[in-house]
Amino acid sequence: MIDIDPEERYLATGSADPKLRFNTIKHDLVDERSLLKLNGPEAVGSENSFVQNKWEVLTLFGEIQRQSKDRVATVRFNKFGNLLACQVAGKIVEILRVLDEIESKRKARRRIHQKEKKSVKEAVDVNGDVNPSTGKESSIPTLTV
Repeated sequence: MIDIDPEERYLATGSADPKLRFNTIKHDLVDERSLLKLNGPEAVGSENSFVQNKWEVLTLFGEIQRQSKDRVATVRFNKFGNLLACQVAGKIVEILRVLDEIESKRKARRRIHQKEKKSVKEAVDVNGDVNPSTGKESSIPTLTV
């Protein structure tokens, strides 16, 4: 199944696999009719430029792992574009929140920061010594008795 958000920026698709795929839609690429109007029907290069551009209209933006393993029956954005409903073959409907650009960047920064924090934690020995593999000092105070 397939749906486009109300602002026509993203295309959401679902199939038999457990992933929802999102593509960005580029509206600034020229279509075949406008090329013919601009260059005339005798333009030689217009067909080749259209063939190259038509494959760039949709680009993969990302994938989301669904909770259900069943095939997707319907994918639908709400009228505001902030929620996405995914109905599977049974009676289950998964509702996903679509983040705006600012909120998604904030969450991505937070995820990266927590990953770095976790890797530093794992690199530190029990005594609070610096692990030679990372070369970073411990930010966790330890008590040595």
